[in-house]
Amino acid sequence: MNKLYLLSVFLAGLLIFGCSGGNGPGKTVEGAVNAVAACNIDALKPYLDSSSISQLDTMTADQKSAYATACKSLGIKITKFEVIKETINGNSATVDYKVCMTAVTQPTETCDTTSTTLTNVGGSWKMGGMPSS
Repeated sequence: MNKLYLLSVFLAGLLIFGCSGGNGPGKTVEGAVNAVAACNIDALKPYLDSSSISQLDTMTADQKSAYATACKSLGIKITKFEVIKETINGNSATVDYKVCMTAVTQPTETCDTTSTTLTNVGGSWKMGGMPSS
């Protein structure tokens, strides 16, 4: 499996499920990355805005199971997470971050840098929709 595909599968989880919560936007993104790496869809719910939770709730049990099986077969291990830049502007924040990982099919560490936008809702940082890269 090539590096780009592996990163795409991993980051697709983030793109689909988004993130929220934590002490700040960077911690929110880190929590979402860890939830995706753990292949646990329900662990993502604390990180989602209400719209994303509604979208997630449309998944059937079979779809959730298929996601978990496919994800676990990759054996993703986060080797590094780093917030490169966190910019807060009122109730909006942009987090540029780097995530490095290995997997069963890709034992050589692969890193990717991307950016995502979050919104402060009721004191918690939430993300819905798609992060931008």
